[in-house]
Amino acid sequence: MYITIYEMLKDSIINRIKDFYIMPVIEFDDFEGKEKYKSEVLSKSKNHLYASIAWLVESHVIDENDKNTIEILKDYRNYLAHEMSNVIFNGDVNELNEKFLLAYILIIKIENWWIINFEIPINSDFQDINLENMDLENIQSGKKLMIDMALSVISGNNDLLKAYTNGKN
Repeated sequence: MYITIYEMLKDSIINRIKDFYIMPVIEFDDFEGKEKYKSEVLSKSKNHLYASIAWLVESHVIDENDKNTIEILKDYRNYLAHEMSNVIFNGDVNELNEKFLLAYILIIKIENWWIINFEIPINSDFQDINLENMDLENIQSGKKLMIDMALSVISGNNDLLKAYTNGKN
């Protein structure tokens, strides 16, 4: 589950920015968006993850401590991927819960920034809403809901999953 949440964090870091610059429309090549993405994001590093982290720091979405935490989380993801047998057979999971929680918190921080700064302002359903009156701490991004649902199901509680599937009918 940790590797999954790390990949979700990586997606929040890289693809949110990429989608912001490059309009993903079928049969339309957003050349201008691609060039702007290259010059404003990818110019910061050859590595998409590090370039995106630099963009997030410059945009005040995350700070240097968060940047360092992401590097620690990446190293731990690589450790788990390459040393899974040690983790399973030796019970080497001391850091697992802590790292999982750190990744979860960063996902919420990044996703909420995008929701507050871009999704709410451009959504006509929220035109009359004053952000100062909103409970910004309880914003529920799609990624947060997916993680919460997965944790709930893994723990044996299907209430959140049932509420979601019943709401779709």
